[in-house]
Amino acid sequence: RGVPAMGWRCPKFRCGVWMIFFLNFFASFAYHVMSVLLVIYATDEFGFSDKGAGALYGWWGILSSIWTSIASIFAIDNVGSKRTAIFAILAMIGSRAMLILARNPETFRWVVLVVSPMAEGLLLPVFLVGLKRLTVKEERPMAFSLNYALHNAGGGIADVVIDIFRTWQVKDPLGFVEVFGSLATPTRACLVLTEAALILSFFFACLLPSSLSTQLSCCKEHVPFEDENGLASPKQGVSVRSVLRENMSILHHRGLWMVAACSTCLVGVKAQWHHMNATMPKYLVRELGEDAPWGTVNSINYWMCAMLPPVVTLVMAKWRNFPAIFLGSVVMSLSPAFMIFEVSIRATCAWLATMSLGEVIWSPRFNTFSADLSPDGKEGIFMVIAFTPQFLAGLP
Repeated sequence: RGVPAMGWRCPKFRCGVWMIFFLNFFASFAYHVMSVLLVIYATDEFGFSDKGAGALYGWWGILSSIWTSIASIFAIDNVGSKRTAIFAILAMIGSRAMLILARNPETFRWVVLVVSPMAEGLLLPVFLVGLKRLTVKEERPMAFSLNYALHNAGGGIADVVIDIFRTWQVKDPLGFVEVFGSLATPTRACLVLTEAALILSFFFACLLPSSLSTQLSCCKEHVPFEDENGLASPKQGVSVRSVLRENMSILHHRGLWMVAACSTCLVGVKAQWHHMNATMPKYLVRELGEDAPWGTVNSINYWMCAMLPPVVTLVMAKWRNFPAIFLGSVVMSLSPAFMIFEVSIRATCAWLATMSLGEVIWSPRFNTFSADLSPDGKEGIFMVIAFTPQFLAGLP
């Protein structure tokens, strides 16, 4: 069945949905600053080789995905999105502080491979599961599109801020040192700014509705819950073994394997995101010089993905999910061809523009497709199993 057309009027989302939007925006800014600067931070300030920094970036992504799996299996469906978000953001604030103050490679490596992945991974499923539980099917495509747009707006602003700080440090080094003191490098200064963004994220996480906080129970207590008919019934406290057994029952869900198959086919396409953040900045600096505006170029993807998703959702409202996913993935898969013909800023811009056009067609619809097929109350475990193949896209 096709996705119902919603016209040109934006659905009236409940307040909790907007809290998720704002939480996602500020957390996205902090994430993208970290993602874009991690390789450069490792090589320029801690003496890692390009190969070593690339491997560190890859393992950071993989370990974040593992923590996403842990959050989806044990936290989201049993503890609730609100508590998970609050804990994850507090951990992110702590990890950023340790990265800013790090002065040796061992401390830096420990934070990147232990503390930071845990925080980043725990937060990721909050947005998808929270939106699924706070929206109805008719408004869900627009909700995921707006959430996707705000996520990328955070990334676009992050790239612009990075370029502003780099330019400021080059043109007015004394003024830069006067403002940031011992943290007078563009990378550390940007990481300081992410702390402010994460504090705002914590504020919005605390404002999430209580309906996203699952009622807790211990192993020996009987706690009331309401069944689907609204009748109160006793519910036994759960153990880790019973949680695993209950969650694994989802393996019999047909929709899970449909999403997993689609996710597997998108691995190669999704790998471009990681190369855009980890490979492209170093590549342009090596090929075109230190003054290459890679931050601004990189932001093309984020700005297109910030502005286009709601428009694309309205234009393609009558398209079914799977054809839209197929069309977008084909467009995105063809985009790297521009980099074959020449090494230049215009070729890189053409790659990112074409990639972004394909991305805004398939990515929000894939999230909607996955959310629609996930069973109520098991969204977390459904999405982590279905999205597992995409972890391969982040391999170093």
